[in-house]
Amino acid sequence: MNNPAQTASPSTANDPSSSAGGASLSPPLDYVFNDNITVRSGERLPQYDKGPVKAYAAYGTSKISVPIFAMVCDDSLIPCITKATQFSTILNPSLVRLIAHGAMPWPAEKKRKYVFIYEHKLGASIMPDDREGGLDWKPDKVMDVVVKPIINVLLDLRNKDTFHGSIHPANMFDGGTKNFDRVVLGDCLTLPISYHPPVLYQTLERGMTDPVARGLATIDDDLYALGVSLAVILRSSDPMRGYSDAQIIAEKMEIGSYQALTGKDRFTGAILELLRGLLFDDPAQRWTLDDVKAWLEGRRNTPKQGARKLKANRPLIFLGEKYMRPEPLARNLHLNTTEAVQLIDSGEMDQWLVRAIDDEILAERIQKAVNIAMENGRGPGFPERLVTRLSIALDTSAPIRYKGLSLLPEGIGKALTEAYIRKKDIQIYQELIEQYIVLQWVDMHEGAGIDSSALISKFDSCRTFLRQKNIGYGIERCIYLLCPESYCLGDKIGFYQARNVDEVMYALEALSASPARPAYMLDRHIIAFVSVKDRQSVDTFIGDLSAPEVHKRISGEIKTLAMIQKRGRLPPFPGIAKWIISYLDPIYERIHDRELRQKLKSQVTALGETGDIVKLVAKIDNPELMMMDKREFLKNMRYFYDLSVEQRTLEAKLARGDVYGRDLGRQVAGVTSFIIAALVIIVSTYLAFNGQGMTGFMG
Repeated sequence: MNNPAQTASPSTANDPSSSAGGASLSPPLDYVFNDNITVRSGERLPQYDKGPVKAYAAYGTSKISVPIFAMVCDDSLIPCITKATQFSTILNPSLVRLIAHGAMPWPAEKKRKYVFIYEHKLGASIMPDDREGGLDWKPDKVMDVVVKPIINVLLDLRNKDTFHGSIHPANMFDGGTKNFDRVVLGDCLTLPISYHPPVLYQTLERGMTDPVARGLATIDDDLYALGVSLAVILRSSDPMRGYSDAQIIAEKMEIGSYQALTGKDRFTGAILELLRGLLFDDPAQRWTLDDVKAWLEGRRNTPKQGARKLKANRPLIFLGEKYMRPEPLARNLHLNTTEAVQLIDSGEMDQWLVRAIDDEILAERIQKAVNIAMENGRGPGFPERLVTRLSIALDTSAPIRYKGLSLLPEGIGKALTEAYIRKKDIQIYQELIEQYIVLQWVDMHEGAGIDSSALISKFDSCRTFLRQKNIGYGIERCIYLLCPESYCLGDKIGFYQARNVDEVMYALEALSASPARPAYMLDRHIIAFVSVKDRQSVDTFIGDLSAPEVHKRISGEIKTLAMIQKRGRLPPFPGIAKWIISYLDPIYERIHDRELRQKLKSQVTALGETGDIVKLVAKIDNPELMMMDKREFLKNMRYFYDLSVEQRTLEAKLARGDVYGRDLGRQVAGVTSFIIAALVIIVSTYLAFNGQGMTGFMG
């Protein structure tokens, strides 16, 4: 059977982007995933859809012995891939079983899509539309069919240090059995955490947050969602039928989740105690998983002491509405930022805090927020900054509200990624990072379970990235740091869904076969992505990659690719190697010796066939060869210089006309006279010497 956590690696096979010219083809109905699963794109299973995530029938080879189906993700909503490993190891009959996941070719859209393959044993949803209404089930049935199975699932999830994040009746199924004895919880991986469940099933703080920006959840959030689900399943009518999301949140704030959800329905016995325990809006009072487990075992729970809710003795008027508590005011300040600023300037807010609420801690938070907002003066954007900081101070458990966005810090990464992919305004996110707003939220947050040091470190790093203009930094690097599950979003390889450094190489290899491939391989997104995933592969070469000289940029690019291949111990990439060879002219031009240049070019071309980028770079980036070429070049330059000096000297003399002839004649005559005189002297001396010798001999 296929490894449940196995992911698909990009390849050129069945990849639509590698088709010549990107011609429009009639897509086949069967798409192959991971070589042993066939996804039937023409056979939809809409009963398992989750908003933009669509479900399709799927069939496995003999290696997969169970019925399966596929859920195909939306490109802009990054799925919970990091949860998949823990999720796939849980074997519980009340939890849908994950078989495989990964990116696969999707020719209908000429790109790759991320898919999750599940065992097809869900059956039908117990309540396909759970946004309003009730099922009016009996408490005994709810206990046996819903409560006990789901608590067992949550215990298994906690043992794996994870959570579900999508508990609501529409995602509970009957298992397809005739004797319906337990619900089966469906998918929770294909969308950002808590994206799909309606606001009704979210805690107050998560319900006030944009769906894409709810960040990490906990088992405690799952328990609240279970409590809401139980109320919906048990009740006979919906007291909030037709309410908007804002009205549902306001009703929960005003009268509490339990009363808002149950309305006129009355419950008795054990189920009432469970509902009240799970539906406390105060996390300190809400039952934990251990509390529920103890209750199921028959032990009574000791009532918990919740925090005192602040309530004023007189209302504050804002936009014609009366506010007795700071939380609802925090939620609505953004409706009119000008009027909100006036509350501060007029002193009305201060008077309400001091005289009507009389809470020194809250007053100190408000004053601190005002001081921070005024640090940069009252220039452009001041009302928005002030309102954001005021809302954080008024309700520390609520999300960050800024210019129409509502985000929890751990959800900013997926929200930013979604905004980038959908070409929304990302300047808002840059302002959010640069203005220390997240750090104020962390500083004032009173809830548990927040990793403050990790959040501070991430957003401090992002602020540094935004200040740097070099390639590999900027908003691109912020995306991959804050949303590590994102695929590489660059225009060059975005459609390949590469989610790690190895897959970037496979994507580039596939792209190399396209006639429409760009001139160079790496761009800001690829470099930022690789830097976040594996700094040692690229950070050493950032200077070259950002250099104005073309040859340095090319050198930095090929060294980065070679380092990735070496560190990952990856196979040959002949397509990438040949692509590299196609733009090496600026490197060759730096070699002065024509014969050496041609020899190197031939050697590099031969290496390209092997696909070994490491050896190719070693051949190109050869210091000894460059030094030898430089020495020979300098030697020849010196020789040329000497010849040039001699040439100029002769030309200068020739330019002197008859004077140059007489001087030369005199020099020739002098030399000739010297030679003749020397010969005469030598002959005379010889004759004289020989004459004396003969005379002595004769005597």
